[in-house]
Amino acid sequence: MGYVTATLGAPGLLCPAALRYSPEQSGPTAAGFPMLIKSVSWLGACALAFLSFGAAASEVAWDAQGGASVVATVAPKAEHETCARLAAKDRVVWAFVAQGPVDFSIRDPRTKEVVRGSSQTGVREARDALESARAQIYCWAWINRGTTEVQVSLQLRKR
Repeated sequence: MGYVTATLGAPGLLCPAALRYSPEQSGPTAAGFPMLIKSVSWLGACALAFLSFGAAASEVAWDAQGGASVVATVAPKAEHETCARLAAKDRVVWAFVAQGPVDFSIRDPRTKEVVRGSSQTGVREARDALESARAQIYCWAWINRGTTEVQVSLQLRKR
């Protein structure tokens, strides 16, 4: 009986569960609980792990033209990350609009290092371009310090 075991996330990314899949079983299991999915990208699996612990994360789904749209609701006193894997020298033009004030940054999900110049406090919108110096994952992150939900709409376009 062969198992494929993978940590949810890249090496060093803190995802608190592991995914095991056995071809002899009807599907994968996470921490011993049956799951209804057959395959999960590591980033998607990590997002599911974050969701189970109260933080929210989503993975960018690029369209054929290199664009993506994400709409997320950030709960009061909570955080949301939308993450994308970029190749070296990728340039992404991005913009977001929020229904209420949020703290915003773009960061490396493993180290939580913030991309220089991206951190903003109490903003409702921002736009800029991100150039990836190397192949890595970047996360656009919002913190809602308020007492009501805030909807955030993010638009991304690879150039």
